[in-house]
Amino acid sequence: MNKCLFFSLVRAQFLRLQPFEGPSAIGMLLEDVSPHGLDEADNLVRKKSCEELLKPYGPNQDNVLTYLCGREDSSKLRAQIFCVTKRLLANVDPEVRAAVTRQNGVGSTALDFAALTNKTAVALFLAEVFFILGEDLNGAEDHHGNTLVHLLARRGDGAAAALKALLAVRVNGRGAQQRNSRKQLISTGPANKKGELPVHVAAKLARCQIETLQALHVDRPDCCAARTRAGDLPLHYACQFGRDPSLLVMLLHFDRGAVNARRNDGFTPLHLVAAR
Repeated sequence: MNKCLFFSLVRAQFLRLQPFEGPSAIGMLLEDVSPHGLDEADNLVRKKSCEELLKPYGPNQDNVLTYLCGREDSSKLRAQIFCVTKRLLANVDPEVRAAVTRQNGVGSTALDFAALTNKTAVALFLAEVFFILGEDLNGAEDHHGNTLVHLLARRGDGAAAALKALLAVRVNGRGAQQRNSRKQLISTGPANKKGELPVHVAAKLARCQIETLQALHVDRPDCCAARTRAGDLPLHYACQFGRDPSLLVMLLHFDRGAVNARRNDGFTPLHLVAAR
């Protein structure tokens, strides 16, 4: 079968909407999956009952979809993720369909697993599915108030590709006015309960995460001037916790005025370096 025709049939049978700008997420997910490989995955999933697909496994109570999204990436794995998602969404029972977006025992979703393991194509595919199902793509906040972007910032450059891809997601507006608005669905804006943006989380890491910091700065150019509830700039965190001089260089490049900034207790970044 012609590959273009193959992907057209897949999209028609699965989701008729393409809510995001850019290439089809399904096409990216199945780019190197052959029709035979997709048939194999479909046959494997069809052998499973709904109860098996929904059953929680392991200490974190993962269902099959969240388990697959945490595994090492391969074309075979992506075909299985697609077929499991399709099987769940085709069910008439809303409780079964809700399993696609359900959190496991520690509050993580399939989208979280895909993004944090840097499976960009899987993350974008699931982001489209979550959006269509009405879910907040920033993810449910944990007990510290951290969003998915905070967690990706903590992962550093190991998940930078997924971070950049998700930050670039925009609604596919049909009219001229909608196209001009280009609504962003995943943001670096929300702060956690300490008032930390994702850039603060990245600045706490021992080594400079160049790609992550660049992505966060491009998305929000004023992020390095943002303060926590305690008055910390990202540079304060880097001077207190970091071990990489290039991290300080990068943060000062983004905001030179931060070098003399005082946090709420009066400490400047230089005080924090001297205190170590």
